[in-house]
Amino acid sequence: MQNIILAFAIVLLTSVSTFAQCDKKVKWQATKAEMLDQSGTVVDTKQGTINITTDSKNISLEIVENPGDKLEGTISEHSCDWKEAFKNGKTSFKANLNNPNGETAVGTFTIEGKDGKLTITMQLDRMDGKTIRIAVEKHEVI
Repeated sequence: MQNIILAFAIVLLTSVSTFAQCDKKVKWQATKAEMLDQSGTVVDTKQGTINITTDSKNISLEIVENPGDKLEGTISEHSCDWKEAFKNGKTSFKANLNNPNGETAVGTFTIEGKDGKLTITMQLDRMDGKTIRIAVEKHEVI
């Protein structure tokens, strides 16, 4: 009986910590972004410090070397399924984005972890089927 209670407690605590991870504000950092065509082939690579900050309601993307290159938006749809927080799982969402010039776009984002390796993919409605892939080098809960 004690083993059953212990197993239940472990499953419950793991589920609670994984769910809690979905609502946290996280800063994701990278130094490279790749643009992929519709077939998944890399067609362009940009170097530079990229900061992406997310929580369950907002997203902010900034290229540090170009402070005017910032996108901010409100998340409209959100799904979160992490088996192991920040290591194995996935968060997906749609966001309505704005840049400083007043231009807007709808974006679909996926943050995915496989064996501790984190990747963010981004598709904007105005990118004609192209995808931006960002390999996350560092993340922190803020």
